[in-house]
Amino acid sequence: MKVAIIGAGHIGTTLAYTLFVKGLVSEIAIVNRTREKAFGEALDMTHALAAASHSVKIYSGDYRACKDAKVVVVTAGATTQKGQSRLEIVKANAEIFQEIIPEITAHNPDGILLLVTNPVDINTWLSLRYSGFPAPRVIGSGTVLDGQRLQSFLSRHFNVHPANVQASIIGEHGDSMIPLWSRAAIAGIPLEEFPEYDAQEMQDIFEMTRRGAAMVRVTKDSTQYATAMSVCRTVEAILLDKKEVLTVSTLINGYYGIDGICLSMPSVIGKGGIERVLKPKLAENELEQLLSSARILKEVLASVEDPPTAG
Repeated sequence: MKVAIIGAGHIGTTLAYTLFVKGLVSEIAIVNRTREKAFGEALDMTHALAAASHSVKIYSGDYRACKDAKVVVVTAGATTQKGQSRLEIVKANAEIFQEIIPEITAHNPDGILLLVTNPVDINTWLSLRYSGFPAPRVIGSGTVLDGQRLQSFLSRHFNVHPANVQASIIGEHGDSMIPLWSRAAIAGIPLEEFPEYDAQEMQDIFEMTRRGAAMVRVTKDSTQYATAMSVCRTVEAILLDKKEVLTVSTLINGYYGIDGICLSMPSVIGKGGIERVLKPKLAENELEQLLSSARILKEVLASVEDPPTAG
């Protein structure tokens, strides 16, 4: 099984190494604007093969290397600068994606696109537009990472394993993200039933979650490890046809009046990409926040013509 990664920056290369170490794929292709960088990263990982428990073909190339990849992961694009929100760089990425997405699809018309570059909801929408792919085959990494962070913080607070924490975040992967407190639980037990529960502390934990990337960037310039692991979960769900429910970014139509934008909702992920988008009933305050998040994304997309339609 082959995965192609567009972008040899911190996230792209960490993802490649994560896929290599986990033994999920037989082939990894790395494509980067600076060919030497991609070549060096692939060569470095190749030097580790003798110590690995499995064989993986790792190489660099141009967009022709995307051929036959089951998943093409896009991490390339303009990056958020200090003081910028994810949404402020949409115009720069629109130009970049208008160039790279057709290059990918020309060499791989049947694969699944997985977008990681921020602002990921906008870039997922743009990729739908520029690829012509049906919506199930264009996936944004979404709030999987944010939910992962929230689970980690809650597990420390309640002193339980993160895997036992059921807590998810929907909406924009950005400042207007929404935690689904109405459905948060530990092993099926609502958080309110635990003696450690405190409403203000839960809000403080969510604020740490929302500022997670900024907290990391105080001392380094990338959130590569957690991001790579969260993206790897989506890749794994596709390759192994796991039918795992993940809060990825996808085109939303007909949900509480939200239409024509991409945002994160719990979705069943399998070999076909997004196989089903779940539409949970929300608490009143969660719905208000989701509608506000949708309005923010709509405003950003107002200048972009010809919105994609669900396929």
